Amino acid sequence: MKRFIFPLLFLFTSLIYSQNNYSEFWDLLFNNQRKEALSFLSKINDKSTVEYLVAKEIASNEDGDFNYHKDFVPKFIKAKDYQNYLYAYWNHFFLFNDYLGEGFNYSNMLNIKQVYK
Repeated sequence: MKRFIFPLLFLFTSLIYSQNNYSEFWDLLFNNQRKEALSFLSKINDKSTVEYLVAKEIASNEDGDFNYHKDFVPKFIKAKDYQNYLYAYWNHFFLFNDYLGEGFNYSNMLNIKQVYK
């Protein structure tokens, strides 16, 4: 019985600690502590996850950065399970913007072409 419990316990604890926890980031952002939220993101090790990429774009926008980041979409579509976030943030500035209301322009057409290659 011990041979079964210890490996299972080890596996469970390693899975818990291997994931990045973004709850502190969201708490900082919801409390309008934008600089601190961006600082928290800079401490995350794996900057290629879709969670990190989306959180960084949202925090940058909340901090007043409305620039078009050309490198976001190529990194975004290489991330694992990006499709879930693609549909959730379809009309956000960092993907296709409000193309239904504003129409198509250079940046959202470029993003559409990159996603649907």
